[in-house]
Amino acid sequence: MSNWHRSTSEIDRIQIDRGLAFIGDIDMRIKQSESTIRAMTKTNANVKRLKTIPGIGEFFARLIDAEIDDVSRFRNPKKLAAYAGLVPSTYSSGGKTYHGNIIRQGNKWLRWAFVEAVSPAIASDAQVRAQYEQLKIRGTNKARVAIARKLLTIAFQIPRDQRAYEPRDTARHGKQMEIHMGCHPSGLIKACLYAAAICKRPGRQTMI
Repeated sequence: MSNWHRSTSEIDRIQIDRGLAFIGDIDMRIKQSESTIRAMTKTNANVKRLKTIPGIGEFFARLIDAEIDDVSRFRNPKKLAAYAGLVPSTYSSGGKTYHGNIIRQGNKWLRWAFVEAVSPAIASDAQVRAQYEQLKIRGTNKARVAIARKLLTIAFQIPRDQRAYEPRDTARHGKQMEIHMGCHPSGLIKACLYAAAICKRPGRQTMI
């Protein structure tokens, strides 16, 4: 018997085995989810164009395309931001209007995608990184939300104009980065839940 088995109780071994089995199951499900989404968007030109946005890779491009659906449903980027829940909450007191944290309502998948894309966008795009550093003066969370809104605005313009994102600094090189879904259990679970959620979708309405 190995030293590991001798120093681990029966209950601990059971818990560890269950944990490993759970991880293996989640890994299998995420691969199935990716395969399902890939098959649904194999020839989608919008997905290819969305992948040119800083921080947006294969998975998030498919997610964003599926959740936005027909971009003409939204009159402008502000309407899309409200739909995604990337707008600040507001309240009035003493005749003044105050802005708080983002509303945490709306399409949770879009909000998740754009917020998660902030870190790889900052790492891979010099312009985004410079803007983030300037915005950090107001607070890290506010800066991240502002960058998420910037990415959302680009994602609105791309299908509307039917063209890929072109950074001003054309000398920039390097492969687009995206958070790997397997790096955190919550990411794996959300990806599985998302794949299940998009299999059947009701018709969408125009967001006026």
